[in-house]
Amino acid sequence: MTTVIFSWLFSLLFPWAFLLALGLSFGTRGYAKAEEKKFSFLTMFPQELFDGKDSSRVGARLFIYGYAFLDAFIGCFPLVVGFLPQSFLPFAVLFLVFGVVKNASLVVLVRAPAYEFKPHLLAFVVYAGFSILSMTMAAILFVNLRIYSQTLAVVFTVLAGLLCIGELFVIANPKLSQWTKLRASVDAEGNVDTSRPRPFVLAFSEWILFALSTLGTLVGILGFTLLALSAI
Repeated sequence: MTTVIFSWLFSLLFPWAFLLALGLSFGTRGYAKAEEKKFSFLTMFPQELFDGKDSSRVGARLFIYGYAFLDAFIGCFPLVVGFLPQSFLPFAVLFLVFGVVKNASLVVLVRAPAYEFKPHLLAFVVYAGFSILSMTMAAILFVNLRIYSQTLAVVFTVLAGLLCIGELFVIANPKLSQWTKLRASVDAEGNVDTSRPRPFVLAFSEWILFALSTLGTLVGILGFTLLALSAI
């Protein structure tokens, strides 16, 4: 049984992490080649990393779509395949629903430009909301699995809770309401030049949220798997 669990863990986590790494690598390389400058995670949106017709960024989009597809289903797997009691099956269904909605909004987020305010901001809010819901439910589930290992349950409950709090801080940042403000400077001839501040609050918030959500998936998978091993 232990071998089966580790085989499952490797067969899902490896392509999940590999697709993410490839997406970011191809995206940054394609951006640098097309724009002749480095991509800035402080000032630029995820959409800007994956937008473009060059082969590198087309590939990056495909890798991120693959990552999003796996991320949508990976959270419910430990609860579905019988590693944990069937009484937790409703949690698996909720994880699946939350994962599908969260990653569908991620796809919109990396495709809709920021100047398309409504779809872009809606995707950001939905992505944040369902990521927070997923981490909250994971924390609740870890508490209920403490019968298998008190120590592991406490550790992963705290980790899930901290990630959830971090995501709440991201979307509760009052500066988000002023995200369109640019930095202006005047040169010696009186010309006004505008540029994005560092960090550009909405773009940077999207990257932080993406990182926290990715860590949340990793915490959930490792936590459920280790607790399943403790239950054997």
